[in-house]
Amino acid sequence: MAGKDICERKTAPIKAHIRSSVDERHNVITAEDRKQALESHGGLRDCRAEVDATNAIGNDNKIPGIRVIDNFLFEDGGIRTWKACNV
Repeated sequence: MAGKDICERKTAPIKAHIRSSVDERHNVITAEDRKQALESHGGLRDCRAEVDATNAIGNDNKIPGIRVIDNFLFEDGGIRTWKACNV
């Protein structure tokens, strides 16, 4: 559990800062919203947020013939998809 404790300690202030922005009635839906929330009120010490819009997928970037993909991984040669099996 030590690994999880370290992650929680690092992410807790980030999540609290975003929650504070939501409490102030700001929408935090997109990556840009999250960046704005993290930079609000002077931001967080030792925390920097960036949004890389060059790889963004919008509604106009659909794969013909596919309606839903739940499990996918972007790779250099394309997209790997798989079906999760319930055991």
